[in-house]
Amino acid sequence: LFKESRINNPAGKIMLAEEPASESTKDQPAGEGIIQDGRWMPEIDPLTIRHSGKANVTFADGHSGAVKPEFGKNPANSRPDL
Repeated sequence: LFKESRINNPAGKIMLAEEPASESTKDQPAGEGIIQDGRWMPEIDPLTIRHSGKANVTFADGHSGAVKPEFGKNPANSRPDL
């Protein structure tokens, strides 16, 4: 839907995200539901916490890294136009 050249701050935009895969407290933030569809939806679905409280994500510029679940709740970190 967006050309890479039109993505604001591609190094800070989540393109692929790791979601919780189980109901384990080692896998998902407290109070968050388990993901059933395998498709991460920004601002709706939680990121996993299975890697020392962080989730692995790939950013729109192609690099990957570990982020805290709160990072996925901020629209500026996933919406290409922000």
